[in-house]
Amino acid sequence: MPWFPVIPHEVAVAEARLGVTLPARYKALLADPDVRARLAHPTLGAIVLDATMLDYVARTQEHRRTLPGFPPDGVVAMDGPGRYLRFWLPDPKRPGALGEMLYSWDRVEQRHIKDASSTTVVKSMLGLLSGSTPEPPPFTLRACDGALTSMLASRAGDVEGVVARTAGRWIACTSFEIRGRFLVPCDLGQVPERTSPWALRVNPGTYRAEVQLARSALGDWPVVAALRVVHQHAVTTEATQVSTVDVDHAALALYDRQTFFSHVPMAQREHFGSALLEVTTLPALVAVGAVTPLLVVRAGDGDGTYPVLALRGDTGNVGLEVRFTRA
Repeated sequence: MPWFPVIPHEVAVAEARLGVTLPARYKALLADPDVRARLAHPTLGAIVLDATMLDYVARTQEHRRTLPGFPPDGVVAMDGPGRYLRFWLPDPKRPGALGEMLYSWDRVEQRHIKDASSTTVVKSMLGLLSGSTPEPPPFTLRACDGALTSMLASRAGDVEGVVARTAGRWIACTSFEIRGRFLVPCDLGQVPERTSPWALRVNPGTYRAEVQLARSALGDWPVVAALRVVHQHAVTTEATQVSTVDVDHAALALYDRQTFFSHVPMAQREHFGSALLEVTTLPALVAVGAVTPLLVVRAGDGDGTYPVLALRGDTGNVGLEVRFTRA
């Protein structure tokens, strides 16, 4: 199943025809002549050397016209004669650019699902060719409260009991040390920037993370309806919505921004974000050495734009809350 090629002298024309730019990380990776040659190896057959970028532009336009239900703004990333093709969608946070996430289109059922980031898939294929093992993630995971994990694993008949017992309660998730002064909620796989549009200023200290649970609207299992992170000694007197967070990968990452910047070098941050997309055991604390600069948690029933509330006490901001569903 060949990939959309990246040929430097064709990029500008292809992107102009599409009306969007290709994913930046993918474009940088596929523009490397060595990567292109390895993907063209007969063992993989992931690049057709005589294919042009305009061939894939034309294929994209054809699929938009002829595949019932195919997203009108989808751009073909990998295509072949089989049941499935992979494609990109525009990045809602970067107008005029495609996101890094791949989606898989089912020609039979005429629907799509999220797959993985395109660079993750490409690097995995290159690893198969070289026989090398994948680069390990630049972090370790620390499990959250065992009782909460058991509740989230409930299914079918057990769900009603879990939801009834925990209705209106905040359930312990974990506690961790915040060493910086800014909390930043992000989509999983996204890392904060120094120019992040919004961050909540807080005091350093030990914070407790708690969640509320609700029954999923999609089936017989519980989901995280709300997350709050609050200073362990604080009494919350007010909760005020101050922002929203867009979730496109079904999970939220809450960063201690300054600690993240201090312990994850700039050159590692792209790999850090990509590796987060592979994390499946949630909720969890993400540790870098001896510090834990972020907490990851599933966002209710998945993607959406969710309200972020500042929790205030007598000393100012004492934490934040993100609401994914009505608990």
